[in-house]
Amino acid sequence: MRLPNAYIVQTANPQESFLVYGELNSRGFAAKGYRLEVPNLDNAGNALKNDLFMRLSGWLASQSLDKRIQIRYTRDADYRDILERYKEDTEQYAADLWSRKIRSENYDDFMRRIAERRLYREYVSVYFSRELRQFIGSDFIPEQEQDRRQFEREVTTAFEADRTELQQFLNQPVTPLDHIGLYKEYYRAVNKSAFDLDIDYEADFEADLAGIYRCGYAKTSSEPGAVSFHSDGYFHNIFTLHDFPKSDLTPFAGNRLLGNDIQNLTIAVNIEPLDTEKVIEQKQKHWRRVRADLLEEESEVAASAGLDELTEHIYRLGKGEDSPFRIEYVIHTWNKDAAELQSDSMILRQAATSMLTSLDSYELGLQSMHNFLKTLPGYSWYKRHDAALDCMHRPLAAMLPFSCSFVGKGAEGNILFGGDHCNLMTFSFFDGDTPQHTLCLGQTGSGKSVNFVSILSQAYYQFAKVVIIEEGGSYYNLTRIRGNEAQYIVIDPNANQTLNYFDTGGLPLTPGQFEFVTAFLTAMCGESSDLEVIQDRTALISPFVAAVYTDAYVEWRNRNREGLERAARMALSVEKLIPSMPIDRNTALDAWIELRDALAAPAESPDEARRKLQELYNSWTIRELNDYIIEDSEMLRNISYAYMAKSDMPYHSQLVEALRETSLLHLDRSDLNRVAARLAVYSVESGKGSLFDGETTVDLGRRWVHIELGKIAQSGAVLRNLVGIVINNLVMNQIINMPRGSAKLYLFEELARLLATVPGAAEIVKQSYAQLRKYKCVAVTITQSAAQMTQSGVGQIVMTQSKQFLFLRNTDAAELRLITNYVPLSEDAQQNIRNFPTPEHLPPGRKFSSFLLVAQRAGWPLCGTGRNYASSAILATAATSGRLHSRLERLMKELQAQNAGLPFAELLLRAMEIATVDNTLFAILDRIEKLGNEQIKSLVTDARIEFNNLIRKGTLV
Repeated sequence: MRLPNAYIVQTANPQESFLVYGELNSRGFAAKGYRLEVPNLDNAGNALKNDLFMRLSGWLASQSLDKRIQIRYTRDADYRDILERYKEDTEQYAADLWSRKIRSENYDDFMRRIAERRLYREYVSVYFSRELRQFIGSDFIPEQEQDRRQFEREVTTAFEADRTELQQFLNQPVTPLDHIGLYKEYYRAVNKSAFDLDIDYEADFEADLAGIYRCGYAKTSSEPGAVSFHSDGYFHNIFTLHDFPKSDLTPFAGNRLLGNDIQNLTIAVNIEPLDTEKVIEQKQKHWRRVRADLLEEESEVAASAGLDELTEHIYRLGKGEDSPFRIEYVIHTWNKDAAELQSDSMILRQAATSMLTSLDSYELGLQSMHNFLKTLPGYSWYKRHDAALDCMHRPLAAMLPFSCSFVGKGAEGNILFGGDHCNLMTFSFFDGDTPQHTLCLGQTGSGKSVNFVSILSQAYYQFAKVVIIEEGGSYYNLTRIRGNEAQYIVIDPNANQTLNYFDTGGLPLTPGQFEFVTAFLTAMCGESSDLEVIQDRTALISPFVAAVYTDAYVEWRNRNREGLERAARMALSVEKLIPSMPIDRNTALDAWIELRDALAAPAESPDEARRKLQELYNSWTIRELNDYIIEDSEMLRNISYAYMAKSDMPYHSQLVEALRETSLLHLDRSDLNRVAARLAVYSVESGKGSLFDGETTVDLGRRWVHIELGKIAQSGAVLRNLVGIVINNLVMNQIINMPRGSAKLYLFEELARLLATVPGAAEIVKQSYAQLRKYKCVAVTITQSAAQMTQSGVGQIVMTQSKQFLFLRNTDAAELRLITNYVPLSEDAQQNIRNFPTPEHLPPGRKFSSFLLVAQRAGWPLCGTGRNYASSAILATAATSGRLHSRLERLMKELQAQNAGLPFAELLLRAMEIATVDNTLFAILDRIEKLGNEQIKSLVTDARIEFNNLIRKGTLV
């Protein structure tokens, strides 16, 4: 077979490089390829499909006669761009043992599945091709640099206009293929074994494409009735579309040809716009012939109906409602096994039959190879059209192969999962640097906790702070894995722990902190149906809060001269900076954060704004500082709290004592005594512990903070509410006190239970979703029911402020309809969510948890299905109850006794390895025992005993 002469013209900008077929003269033609980011249509509703279909139809109708177009659909198993980025991030950022282990397992697993050809990736490319005579005149001399540069500019300008038009019509990214991308597509088009090779296309690049034909097509052989020809170690079949379906086509009906798991498939649709006037002229001639036949045989009803249809068609062409095209629709599939190829071919034929059309094949190998040439990238100016079809723009748009594998955020995502169509996908909690608040919804047993154990294991390296609030201990093992970086806090009224609500968490004292403490103490006094009583208590408590804060500051300043000078320098800088701050960020806290971050920046290379802030901070003289300290302004007091230790903070007993001992005559003594008595219930003197009285004993400054609320579930509503309020304030202070550039995550596990446990949890969640984004903190909510959130009043803010959603199995149709008030879930998407399988009902070894990922973005929403095939390590970490949990706990105790000081992560991995071997061997022993006699059963019993002894001794480790 004679392959066309082709080469790549490399331009100064690699993105503008293009193909040339033939010689560089008026008889050749140029082609330029672009990759389309086709949105996933599996979960798209009719409205979105219709919109995209109309855009695609409009683009086809706008095409001029000076070019030809090729829509090229291909499949391969190449996810290297995603997996290599994932591997690089793992090696560069995932420093801890566990994250590196999980991410490495994921990488190895997907690379193994790719090697086994269990994954494939769909692409849609568009090639525009133009004859070179549009750009080359009679005086063109290829050897002259000036002529070549002028030629390249004109060609790239024309192709850029084509790309811009396509992108504007589709409102989707259209990415040019650079010289490497063009080389890669061409190489794979003619060397099918390249799909199985790890080729470095950049290193192997050759501009002259004649040098990459490795296949040996000259040795082809025909296989009548089974395959079209044999080459490059593969059997090949070539089909062409026989005709367009006669019935009305729904948008993207042609995707039925793609709804299969055939690994090796290419479809090329070569499109030639036709001159409408000439088509009308031809149709009118045909109309006159039909009319003449009808006049001779008036009884021919079919001919009469055909004439009416032809009349309507000519009318639509004349009005510009139809645009004519000539196309060739070529399908290529190949396989190393002839029987498998025949099976694949039958699948394609059946798909065509379901669309009321058929596929033509060719017995002669040379004829098949001639049609194969039509699938080459951008090769569309051949003269023969033996399989050409005439069609209009709308049916053509409906039949185009228009589907890409859903990859989520692709290489930009750092959380990796499998997909439901032999693909892989990624997502992230950030879009650039912008946090994407996330909501996860799913029924019990759908796999929410296991999914998030995997997610947090993969994304942990990204966060400087992770805070988890839950009831049930779903992340207890994951917290234990984090070791010294983690703080596990079980809120227990009977435990010896203190949450000091006066603690500012390393932040300046702010009006917000005053308001919080006052509201907290008012709530501590108990509920009242009389609003005036609540207001009176607030008014009474407020001056004592200010007084206690002032007393603690005075005591600190008298013995911390160095810290006081630092506070004075910062307070002076804050006062100077506030007038220049933006109107939406001009508080003392905002100014203090700006200064703090500027001072923390490297001194050798700060940006201009930070350099000025550093100069401002260092500009104050000792005299100015002393004068300011003597003045002792309120600002100095407030800023000083950022430099005070936990032991310097006021505490609950001091406030109670101040209430009891006040001598202010304008206050009613009985009211003071009543409030003091109510508050004294929570002081140490009451004998009920020190939950709110004293120095904060829990370390909320750790990188991983896990707060368990299960033990206060049976406490009174007032206490549960107080615990929730103070925890949230302390956590929020920690998050705000961290540099804004560092990423944080605040996770609410099983929100429905949290709302029931902590009466004020709704306000906590609302505050988190509304305020934390500007501190680069992602709020994540995991719950079973959107209805429960809505009833508590938190549903609207969570649903509207979330930018990313994970929907697991949910069979409640009413619940899904409620969700559509906030998230545009199509009927197809809702049906998919209802039909997700439950992991427990899947066969062993093939269990997975499905979820629908929906993320907001401009234009088309990011929407596709992921699958979590949880590894044994993830399952072990997520196991918090049941037989597996008990077995692992026992094994870890034995291992710990033999290997003192072994990190928990290592203990868990070894225990899971033993349990896996244990299960496998005992399963074998069970089968032997069932088949054997009494003597064999006795030997099996001895084997079980010996095996358990080996486990206890740690021999198997």
